[in-house]
Amino acid sequence: MGDNMAEIKCDVAILGGGPAGLTAAIYCARYNLNTVIIEKDQWGGKLNIIHDLVNYPGFNAHDGSLLATTMVQQVNDLGVTMINESMDDVEINETIILRNGSTTVIADDLILACGSKPVRSSIENASKFIGHGVSFCATCDAMFFKGKHVAVYGDNALAVKEATHLSHIVEHVSFVTPLDHNDPMVDGLNHLDNVTLIDHGKIIAVHGMDHVESVEIKTTNGLTTLNVSALFPYEQAEGSLQFLKVYGIQNANGFITVDDKMATYIPHVYAIGDIVVKPLRQVVTATHDGAIAALSVFESHHKG
Repeated sequence: MGDNMAEIKCDVAILGGGPAGLTAAIYCARYNLNTVIIEKDQWGGKLNIIHDLVNYPGFNAHDGSLLATTMVQQVNDLGVTMINESMDDVEINETIILRNGSTTVIADDLILACGSKPVRSSIENASKFIGHGVSFCATCDAMFFKGKHVAVYGDNALAVKEATHLSHIVEHVSFVTPLDHNDPMVDGLNHLDNVTLIDHGKIIAVHGMDHVESVEIKTTNGLTTLNVSALFPYEQAEGSLQFLKVYGIQNANGFITVDDKMATYIPHVYAIGDIVVKPLRQVVTATHDGAIAALSVFESHHKG
């Protein structure tokens, strides 16, 4: 180890500084566990791109970055070691070692809180309208489009599930998919009165001034423009810890299965937040996971 290499030993290392990881850090610190939390990008994670956080109890219609700032301050006030660096390698044996070129963290327990990342959309202008009519979460944002016409794009179970959810809230859903309308994947949508299925289709662009006003669709019949107030593209999301596949705890899309203690099959390794296989990915479920994982780590340190 070089002279400039910092070595930090702790009871628990948390990899990821979004709401799940920050909550875990708060609870771990309050359990008097020596805690290190590591975030490669911005503290607060996706909270920083939520402009109107309306479904987190007690925090109505505020910018998500405000909640992130408060959480980060709580973690800092509790004396948690906060490392704003990327870790290049994770070694899981009797002890857990996380390292990069300048820092090595040695921990008894590891909490994975690295979230998920949507695959970069292939749709032209989609990134420009994120938060202004383009959303990757119908459960989060459907109510903003009550009484509106929206488009959903995808060919997977998540897209179908989100379109079904939207159909109960918005006026009309146009479901654009490269699949055939007879494909079993989309069969359930055929029976919904306010869902129009546009099969063998691909959304190639989204247009508007300050917000989404239309999408451009390519089908076997050529190009067409559809006037909509929002676009929900579901080009499959994936977990953000691809290098951990060597340990076999992730499924094909990079998500991790845990038990009710947020534990993976590897002893002393837990997973929380959006990286976990779960039916609902929200800030409130992320914070729940963080609290449970912290309790599990505390109990593992005080067995007997």
